[in-house]
Amino acid sequence: MYNNLKGKKIVFFGDSITDTCKSFNKEYPYGSGYVSIIRGDLHSENKFSDIEIFNEGISGNKTEDLLARIDSVININPDIVFLLIGVNDIWHPFEAGLKLNYNSIIDRISTIIEILSKNSKVVVLTPFLFPTDEFFLSLKPHFDSFMKIYLSYLNSHSIEYIDTNSILSNLVKTVG
Repeated sequence: MYNNLKGKKIVFFGDSITDTCKSFNKEYPYGSGYVSIIRGDLHSENKFSDIEIFNEGISGNKTEDLLARIDSVININPDIVFLLIGVNDIWHPFEAGLKLNYNSIIDRISTIIEILSKNSKVVVLTPFLFPTDEFFLSLKPHFDSFMKIYLSYLNSHSIEYIDTNSILSNLVKTVG
């Protein structure tokens, strides 16, 4: 499964879901979430230990933050970039009572993908939302509207993605 990754540099670029505490605890340079799990899986067998993993997630980031620091990813010269961003672009304005502009979010994501795709393969991981309380339940219709537009954009531009939102939503339905 990983043979085509031998010797590659892989960057995970996003917000708190990617960061998972690496920004606060320097003992965990890969965070304590999915990036750390993937790295552990790849490095558990010595033949994949030459795959370099970079966690470029920062908690609270939105698309404009990723654009502002995109050079930090480009300077790594990654072979593959996994991009997970978008939930804060919906959540933060919604929480502040501001009007949501889904097309502006998509435009920024498109710019991020365009810049990174010049030298790296980009795979999008869709943002996800778990309704856990009344606030998140009130946010969910806005998030769902954004996701329809986002998935339409990804499909119409033939951008490779993993629909983590659907995968995790179905998992929650199965388990719950």
